[in-house]
Amino acid sequence: MWYANKSIGKEIWSEVRRVSSTNSINIDTIAKQRGFWRPMHYNDIKKVHSLSLIQWGSEYYESNEIIQNKFDFYPNGCYIYEKDFKVQGYVISYPWSKNIIPSLNEYLDEKTEKNSYYIDDIVLIPDVRGTHLADEIIQLITENKPSVCLIAVPFSTQHYWEKIGFKKTGIPCDYGVHMEKNKLI
Repeated sequence: MWYANKSIGKEIWSEVRRVSSTNSINIDTIAKQRGFWRPMHYNDIKKVHSLSLIQWGSEYYESNEIIQNKFDFYPNGCYIYEKDFKVQGYVISYPWSKNIIPSLNEYLDEKTEKNSYYIDDIVLIPDVRGTHLADEIIQLITENKPSVCLIAVPFSTQHYWEKIGFKKTGIPCDYGVHMEKNKLI
């Protein structure tokens, strides 16, 4: 369910009508209980770094400073999934070149040609995986973008990305599979 800066889905509105007719509960209470995607804030960076370490460990390590650099580079592409007042997931994305793979744990170069959109990282804690939350935020951040790229890591996630329309590009990457979803084809 998308809550911040978007209209509330039919499902939550029907629950609001049902609950509000019998109790005095507001939309914010329901959204907090069910969880919602919201824009990332500077104060979230340490929590994002912690989730990143839990998910990726040292294999795909990125420092707190690099996560901050990516947030500063394009804050409009960074979102948090929050439930019960806890950060339970995040996505970092930004305009980028479809032919250049961003290096792990290195600052982004603002001079890079931006002819695509890049999903840098998406993480959800195990309790909220399999609930289509990733699908929701991916749809939001990629709408109206003709080309979207990413690196499927670990390699086992490649099937998920193929299922939602991404294809291998053949561009070599030492830490995953470079994939693109081109809406113009």
